[in-house]
Amino acid sequence: MKGPVVRSMPRSSRFVRALASAVLALGLFGCVTSPPKPRPTFPVVAGDGFPESWAGVWSGQVQAHGPQGLIEQFAMQLTISPTDSPGRFDWRMVLTNPSGAQEQPFSLLAVDRALGRFAIDENNGVIVDASWIDNALYSHFDVAGARVQIRYLRRVLPGIDELIVEMTTARVEDSHPTGGNNGAPEVVSMPLRSVQRAILRRGAGPAPVPSTPSRSRNPIRR
Repeated sequence: MKGPVVRSMPRSSRFVRALASAVLALGLFGCVTSPPKPRPTFPVVAGDGFPESWAGVWSGQVQAHGPQGLIEQFAMQLTISPTDSPGRFDWRMVLTNPSGAQEQPFSLLAVDRALGRFAIDENNGVIVDASWIDNALYSHFDVAGARVQIRYLRRVLPGIDELIVEMTTARVEDSHPTGGNNGAPEVVSMPLRSVQRAILRRGAGPAPVPSTPSRSRNPIRR
């Protein structure tokens, strides 16, 4: 079977040419009669039952890295539990370093389960949108000049039940535009300042507090 033929193409930006190449590739793949290879199996719990299936106390260590290496580390405990209010769950975090413990008594709201719409209510007037996509919970927001994205992903291995929490942070003031000429779209980008990553385990007990003091008054947001 012959694939699609591109007869001519006017001069355009690299972005447009790349897009055309991607469309052409999709057309060629569509001509293959053999079934596609199955996606590799990744040991992730199915989305059915979230957040009820995540209920429990999760504990572990958090490490924050920047371009120059390790910035800080601290202990994290996340407690998830249903409440008497339908669609509302306790989402309480305790972050501990040698300087002390910081409690964040948040709530998780099930806004529209069918559409994967949730929210983190900080119970102080701040409500952050969250999205359930591909078996993970994502939130993306700006706060105090920082752009933050957080992902919560539950992973199950033989004998292990883990919750992986990853947060990336960039400073909005570091953003800079490029493009915008010769038909190319303007793109605004910014370098990451830090990546925080934790592997929490349910029922593992409190994680040990690292000996390195935290540099941030609020480790979950910098």
